[in-house]
Amino acid sequence: MLGLLLTMALPTAQAGGEDRSHDELGHSITTELHQRLVAAGLCPDINECRGQSRVLFVSSRNGLHFELYDVTQAEAIGAAFEVLGRRGRELPAGKRLKATFISHSKAADLRRARFSKQPVHAKIEVEGAALSASR
Repeated sequence: MLGLLLTMALPTAQAGGEDRSHDELGHSITTELHQRLVAAGLCPDINECRGQSRVLFVSSRNGLHFELYDVTQAEAIGAAFEVLGRRGRELPAGKRLKATFISHSKAADLRRARFSKQPVHAKIEVEGAALSASR
């Protein structure tokens, strides 16, 4: 039975097209977001922000998706929007940067009941504007 489940799951995972081509940009944006969270006083330093999983991202064939946890202060959200808006345009045209601000910590989100609604505080979506490199 387990073999059957793995066989069924594998094509689905591959069909999702996990694309790591935007990872470098994602890591760079994450570092900049951590710096902004430190400046806003939400973390004492970047390592603490990382340890608390304050900013996570996923790279896909569609672009980048970020989740920012326990960021609800207007000043911190404004600073994050500035970074995400500016840096999201570095994605190739046709790609998108999406970010969701969840109003509690990642640890609390993991404890959330599976079917309960995630407490989303804010969202942003940015269209990529960079020219695509020809291959």
